[in-house]
Amino acid sequence: MNELVYGIRAVKLFAWEPFFLSRVEKQRAAELSSLKSRKYLDALCVYFWATTPVVISILTFTTYILLGHTLTAPKVRLQPSGPTQLPGSLCHSMGAFPMRFHYNILVLHFFQIIYLD
Repeated sequence: MNELVYGIRAVKLFAWEPFFLSRVEKQRAAELSSLKSRKYLDALCVYFWATTPVVISILTFTTYILLGHTLTAPKVRLQPSGPTQLPGSLCHSMGAFPMRFHYNILVLHFFQIIYLD
């Protein structure tokens, strides 16, 4: 604890505050930039996690139809991730996406207020 107090005293005594303040602000800006890109990546991952089952099902059924087969309800029902199972999971996943995205934006805004103001 004494070393910390002596270090602060030395910084104040030699008027090194602007130098150390600029270094700390530079580190905080780099940290905020890293956090921002990480949160955007997190939001994209959540979005793709929610939409992938729907896209795969649509592509599977479209390919099946384009190959000349007839798509009937019993054939669709046999699919492990068929449309009969999608509405519940889709509503849950897509309902969570806006909340997660909003949370990420709030975190970014919070860190901008703390570190850049």
